[in-house]
Amino acid sequence: MSKAPPFNDTLPTADLDWSAGDSVRSTAFGDVYFSDLGGLEETQHVFLAGNDLPTRFATLNEGNIFTIAEMGFGTGLNILAAWQAWNERGHDQGHLHIFSVEGFPLTPNDFHAAQDHVAKRWPDLAPYAERLAAAYPALTPGFHTLYLAPDVTLTLALGEAGSMLTNADFKADAWFLDGFSPALNEGMWREELFTEIGRLSASGATAATFTVAGAVRRRLQANGFEIEKTPGFGRKREMLIARRQVTDDFMDAPPNDPAPWFSLSNLHRPSRNETIHIAGAGIAGASIAWALRRAGREAIVHDPSGMAAGASGNPAGLIMPRLDLGDTSARQFYRQAWLHTVRLIEQLEKETDTEIFASRSGLILALTLEDTGRHRALAESGILPPGWLELVDSDRARQIAATDMILPDDALHLYLPQAGTIRPARFVEALLQGIIIRNEPAPETAAVRIEATGANSIGLFGDGHLSASLGQIDILDMAPPACAVTFGNYIAPLGDRLVTGATYDKAPQGALPTPAPDEVRSLRNVDAASAVLPGLYTAQVNASRAAWRCVTADRHPVAGPMPDTGRFLSDYDGLRTGVKGPYPLATWQESTYALTGLGSRGLVTAPLCAAIITSMITGIPMPVSPDVMAMLSPARFIVRDLKRNVH
Repeated sequence: MSKAPPFNDTLPTADLDWSAGDSVRSTAFGDVYFSDLGGLEETQHVFLAGNDLPTRFATLNEGNIFTIAEMGFGTGLNILAAWQAWNERGHDQGHLHIFSVEGFPLTPNDFHAAQDHVAKRWPDLAPYAERLAAAYPALTPGFHTLYLAPDVTLTLALGEAGSMLTNADFKADAWFLDGFSPALNEGMWREELFTEIGRLSASGATAATFTVAGAVRRRLQANGFEIEKTPGFGRKREMLIARRQVTDDFMDAPPNDPAPWFSLSNLHRPSRNETIHIAGAGIAGASIAWALRRAGREAIVHDPSGMAAGASGNPAGLIMPRLDLGDTSARQFYRQAWLHTVRLIEQLEKETDTEIFASRSGLILALTLEDTGRHRALAESGILPPGWLELVDSDRARQIAATDMILPDDALHLYLPQAGTIRPARFVEALLQGIIIRNEPAPETAAVRIEATGANSIGLFGDGHLSASLGQIDILDMAPPACAVTFGNYIAPLGDRLVTGATYDKAPQGALPTPAPDEVRSLRNVDAASAVLPGLYTAQVNASRAAWRCVTADRHPVAGPMPDTGRFLSDYDGLRTGVKGPYPLATWQESTYALTGLGSRGLVTAPLCAAIITSMITGIPMPVSPDVMAMLSPARFIVRDLKRNVH
């Protein structure tokens, strides 16, 4: 019996036609992205003026978030125009968040060429085009959070429009309905998309589009929008503008949620004048503080031990991905987390003039036939786009690492040019630049409290769900490989020395002792690494460091609001005996969140988890799908125990 083929989520890309000279055209759909002859002016007329954005931007209050949603990212010209108008609003208050959907994104080369073209044609847009090009993500399906400026964030949703909107969570203030013409690309204007547009619109939201097609008018009206025809741009006689006035007839229907215990519908969002207190100044707390600031909210970070005192203070850490086969939430999350963190570190290095990466690129070794089969399946699955993952044989792996490793002759290894080794403390310091840090515990009665204390949060969810493990790394006086190399354990460069690790020892019962390096753990690290690099046996251990990790039973992080345990136990008691429901929507503790259980992957997963919590607090578009949120939810422990009749 043959095995099912691996899940493949390769993303289709746009095919551009530049031959017209004065326009950029889609070969597949036969429509124009933009024309040099009035392309920017049309955007300003249809989408900016059509949504009255200059006036609305100018009157935005301090701390307010304005959310634009766009159907059809294309070359990004609408985003550039909106960003320019935002910067010309006459004050520096508020935050602009843009959510844009694209099913056929431009290749990186085409996108950079398009931005160069825009910059030459409209020089005033040049600085915006340059920054958008620099932020353009790796082309993988899902949501990509791009921090364009301190007060401008873009969520680029790459994938089929219906799937992207169904998995989105936000309330738009304005819509740019800019898919290709309904006659040429009917799929972007189908009825179910307008249902999602209605669901994702705030009361009073506006929409604008170049088309006045009857189906578009009817579908906007069916979802609570009052429409009006107004003069179009240039030769187009008319365009549509719309406003959503929610009445009793168009109230958002209560969701028919198959997992109401993860619903955020009843989540209390703190007001802008409530101080946010973060317990923990490691990678988790620092990531949250940074993400909140980019969303226009300030936080105070508390840690009696100071900044990066735990595992975040290790002299070296890996930015390597966890890669999963199959169409799973874990595959989505860990890939997205790695891509998000790579972009963030590169951005922080530029913004703070901090050298965070100690080295770039990495290898995931195959030491068994099973490893090679898995690596081949991962490469075939399209989990990462071209240029981000390469299958290499053992000779090529030795060349990349510039080290004579012992490897099977017939093995295939994964080469990741964008991976690397970082200096974790510098990462934390860069995230916390300008943030208030207090060397004291966070107040228990804080208006908003986020628990990000690593191993000190072990008892947060009762017994059995969080545990501590001790990780030790060792630094050896030995010429290192040219890149990070993982094989269960790892070896990586740290300047002219080699770092290897890490142990994974279960914590003893009771209070956690202060971790200290141990010669036995050093020997175990050296022994494991010597299977790949025998010369380690003769090298001198120069320094060692041990720290506690916080680990969940399912090995996934915890990110989200804390559940009201009493209400969960009473509301979902029927789960013990398999009752199908109906059940009420989840009840959460007011303004209490947790980011913990990061295990050995905290440097990679903390930034995306922080963006998730920031979205929950501020209401900006959620950067992950509902399935990923459920996978990370603190409520999952109670629900699993109820289903197993443990409570």
